[in-house]
Amino acid sequence: MVKFYKRKIALFFSLLLVTLSLFGCNVHNGLINAPTASILTAPKSENKVFEKSSELEVTYIDVGQGNATLISLPTNELVLIDTGSENKMSVKNLITAVKNYSDTVDYLVLTHPDIEHVGGTKELLKEIKVKNAYLPKVLDLDKIPFYKEIYLELQTNGAKIITSHMYASIQGEDYEIMFLTPKLNGTDSSYTAFNRAENYDEALANDVSPIIFMQYKRVKFLFTADVSDNQTDYLLSNYQTGIYNYAYSLEDKFSLEKIDFLQVPNHGGNAKGNLLSLLQPVNAVISVSGANNEGYPASSVLSTLSQFSPDLKLYRTDRDRNIKVKVNADSEYIVHTGE
Repeated sequence: MVKFYKRKIALFFSLLLVTLSLFGCNVHNGLINAPTASILTAPKSENKVFEKSSELEVTYIDVGQGNATLISLPTNELVLIDTGSENKMSVKNLITAVKNYSDTVDYLVLTHPDIEHVGGTKELLKEIKVKNAYLPKVLDLDKIPFYKEIYLELQTNGAKIITSHMYASIQGEDYEIMFLTPKLNGTDSSYTAFNRAENYDEALANDVSPIIFMQYKRVKFLFTADVSDNQTDYLLSNYQTGIYNYAYSLEDKFSLEKIDFLQVPNHGGNAKGNLLSLLQPVNAVISVSGANNEGYPASSVLSTLSQFSPDLKLYRTDRDRNIKVKVNADSEYIVHTGE
């Protein structure tokens, strides 16, 4: 009788595994793994195989040719990195994604004055309260009228304004979000060149776009917005010295190796080989519109990603729509697309 039940149990689990594989499940770290995806596609996932409830969720929101990433922390606080463009559909997707969690954003990060990254802010503020706002250091707001309107709107709505800079962080038990760039002051600070320019300069604005690292348990994310090669090189030189360890609060040594989720810079328009060689990303996300004037993601970037991470799973908002990563307390994660 015992052997009979053992055979039934074995048969049940065998059928379960076959069924789940047919649904294309993509679950990491000890759960059920799908066949390796190609560099151009990523498998979809089903929540029913995720055995423990998620503690941290990251949603790369489909905002067309723009960027907006929502993070739900284990404390149920929300972090929103960028707000996408002014496009009505993008704004609708943004607000819907936020309201799925709350009508309050605890930490808003506007990476740099670029309408594709901050354009949805004013509409967001009509429906969502923002408690704290990390903003770039802009000394003369009159040089960037659209950004000045956003800045004043945040002030009017009672948000606490904090200047984004290297080492700024949002910390909690088992998680940390840390700005790795830009340097705040000094002649070698990208803010210095940006603010000295007579007029708004897009390239210099990209220079103040921060690189943001997040770790929860053993799962690591890197958010890059439109970061420039200058800031990438600055990050790499600093990383070699080990200086980020002094500001890092988690017990684990600060490490950029084997990043679980890399947001590819500049909507798939930039990916340096020396950075990818260090990061060795397991998954990458490109926030991009299917029809964009730049032709992103660039074929050269896709080739570079494939070269340095042959088994990389690539997700794109133009194909996968909203991309949600759920992480549980055992550092297991699952990816949902199309939500």
